[in-house]
Amino acid sequence: MYLKKNILIIGCGNIGFRHVQSLIKNNNINKIYIYDIDFCSYDIVRSKLKTYKNKINFIYNFNKIKIKNFFLVIFSNYAKGRYLSFKLIDQKFKVQYYLIEKIVENNLSAIEKFKKNKKIKFVNLPMRMMRPFKLINKIFSGQVIDCIYHGTKWNLLSNSLHYINFVSHITQSKIEEINIVKIGKPYKTKRPGQVDFFGKIFVKYSNGSTLFLNSVEKKITRKFDLINKNNSFRYYLDQNILKFNKKKLIIKREHISYLTNIFFKNLIKKKITLPLFNEHYLENKLFIKAINKRIINKKLIKNIT
Repeated sequence: MYLKKNILIIGCGNIGFRHVQSLIKNNNINKIYIYDIDFCSYDIVRSKLKTYKNKINFIYNFNKIKIKNFFLVIFSNYAKGRYLSFKLIDQKFKVQYYLIEKIVENNLSAIEKFKKNKKIKFVNLPMRMMRPFKLINKIFSGQVIDCIYHGTKWNLLSNSLHYINFVSHITQSKIEEINIVKIGKPYKTKRPGQVDFFGKIFVKYSNGSTLFLNSVEKKITRKFDLINKNNSFRYYLDQNILKFNKKKLIIKREHISYLTNIFFKNLIKKKITLPLFNEHYLENKLFIKAINKRIINKKLIKNIT
C-alpha cells in the first residue's frame, strides 16, 4: 500500500499534543518526532500516550536525528520567530509537506519570506472540515452573506483568522479589508507569556460579503450568525445547536485530536482539505497590518499567536 511516514512536530503544548494524539494510532505512520524548547512538555506526552512510546521520539538536538526525510512537519510553536524555525528545518531535512498553525507569522517581513518559499505549506484552519460548517457551506457556497460572531473572551486576535478564512472559503471571494474597529485592554491567555484583547473587527470581501467579530469581557452566549436574502444560520458553539431558518439541529464540531488524522489520511491520497499558505497569505498579511495599525505597544504584537 503506502510506505510508512515519518512526522515531525515542532512545539508540543496543548495544540501540539492534540496533533500527536490524533496521529499516533494511524498505521501509515512510522515514527512521530517531537521537539519543544520546554522539555517538561515531553512528560505529558509520556504519561498520556505511554502505550505508544515506541512510536514517539523526543528530540533534544536536531543534529542527532538520523533520518533526513519527513512526510509532514507540523509547526505548533508560537508565531513569533516561526519563519526562523521553518528555515532551520527546511535546510536540515527533506520535507514533503508542512502544516502551520495560524497565525503563520506575526512579522510582516517574515510573512513575505514564507510566500517566497515554494514548499507546499498548509495552514491549520480546519473549520471547513467540521460537520456544522460543511453544512453551512452547502447552503451558502458562492453567495453574498453577512456574518456576525459574538463571544466572551474568545481570544479575538488569536482566533479571528479561523472565521475570516472560513467566510472567504464559503463565499469564494478574497479579503478586501480588515478593520479593527475597537481594541480593548489586553489580558493574559492560557498560553504562558501570550496576550489577547477584547474588541471588534470588521471584514469586507470582494463579492460584498461582510464579517463582524466581537469579543467582550461580560458573559454572553457564543454564537455565529450567517444570513442572506434567502437563508439564515445561527450556530451556538457551546451548545452545539445549529438553527437553519426554522429548523434546529444538534451537531457537534470535531476536535483537532480527530481532524489532524483526517487531514493526514487525505494528504497521503493527495487530497487537499486545508488551505494552502498562498491562499491564506493575504488574510494573514492584512490581519497583521491591521493589528500594527491599532496596537500602540508593538511588543504586545509579538505575544499574539
